[in-house]
Amino acid sequence: MFNKKYKNFFLNLNDRFITSMILCTLINFILFFSSLFYFKIIIIFFSFLIYWEWNQFIWLKNKKRILYAVVFSLIILIIQFFFDKINQLEKEKIIKIILLLSLIWWIFSSYLIVKFPFSSFLWIKRKILKILFGILIFFPFIFSVIYLRSLQYNNDYYYGSWLICYVLLLICTKDIFSYFFGSLLGKKKLAPLISPFKTYEGLVLGIIMSLLFSWLFSLYIPISIQNRFIISLLTILSGILGDLTESMFKRCFNIKDTGSFLPGHGGILDRIDSLSAAFPVFLLLLLIF
Repeated sequence: MFNKKYKNFFLNLNDRFITSMILCTLINFILFFSSLFYFKIIIIFFSFLIYWEWNQFIWLKNKKRILYAVVFSLIILIIQFFFDKINQLEKEKIIKIILLLSLIWWIFSSYLIVKFPFSSFLWIKRKILKILFGILIFFPFIFSVIYLRSLQYNNDYYYGSWLICYVLLLICTKDIFSYFFGSLLGKKKLAPLISPFKTYEGLVLGIIMSLLFSWLFSLYIPISIQNRFIISLLTILSGILGDLTESMFKRCFNIKDTGSFLPGHGGILDRIDSLSAAFPVFLLLLLIF
């Protein structure tokens, strides 16, 4: 049994590693070799895929899932078009409002997690609430990524790209080491009713490794981040909240993976669950500090 556990762990880890390497290559190409215009187009297309997967929680048939996803991505496209027409000061005011709404949502989601499964009765059969939840999760996430990429774009083409890379490193490192240490050493369950395989041991060691790797990364990237430690820690913690929130939704609908697009990872939502909370929180802290 012990050998079987380790064999399955390393087989799954192999799939995760291969997929992660492909994703890293693709993401780095998009971040460092595409213009801001094409970056926005790619992210808006990405938003279509995100909301298409999310729509399975709303109990929609395939045609309606596609329709809702198209509408979602078109709304982002239209808002982004008008957003580009206003000055930087107005942009910052609007993005702060979006980020504060996002923060309110994540505070509320923490309540849903703590009170699970009883909290699910508040929303599980209410389609309009699930649509609203999707908007509150993914609108701020998409706009945060685009806004980060556009920061100081005219002065430093790669400034925003390095910021996005930093957040990706924070969260991906935490996820990888939490999975690794949790699978091998984990005993005390973090949220057994929501995600029975997550453990406190994996979580703590994942956070430590994430902070260590992000510190090493910060020594070599050509930008500096003020109050880096506190911003990094809060970003990681928000990522954990995002992860548990999606796990809660999947638990309610008895879904293991939101898709099979990414071997070893599942669907796109399975890969961005932590990022959907981490990016808005990181940007909000960056603007505040």
